[in-house]
Order: sequence, then C-alpha cells, then structure tokens
Amino acid sequence: MLNKQTETEAPRLAVSVSEAARMADLSRRSIEMYITLKLLPSVKVGRRRLVRVRDLERFLSADKPSASWVRQ
Repeated sequence: MLNKQTETEAPRLAVSVSEAARMADLSRRSIEMYITLKLLPSVKVGRRRLVRVRDLERFLSADKPSASWVRQ
C-alpha cells in the first residue's frame, strides 16, 4: 500500500496533489498534467484538489505514458 500509517491513525482516503506526487515519486507538475488530461481522477473540496489514494494506486498499477510525452 502506498500510504504509511501508524497503528493509531485511520487510513487516509485522499491526499493533496503535492502529497500524491511525493507518494508516487513524481513531480507535482506531472500529477497535475495527468489530472488535467483526466488520466488520474481527482476531487475538488472547497479550494483544495485531492487525489483519492485508491485512484492513485490504480493509476500507478497501469502502464501510462510519461508526462513529457503526453504534452507533445
């Protein structure tokens, strides 16, 4: 599983774009690009953009083009 948690913490359902980038070892810009292209689902909560952990796991388990290739 991607997220590390202590025994007392509840599992996180969603993370910020920056945290999703850290978890995936990708740049924030790459995550934003995949969200813009609708390759990675996200939700807007107030002013925040969140990525569901399960969507990030699903995204990472599938083969995806690199963000630099997608921009061309």
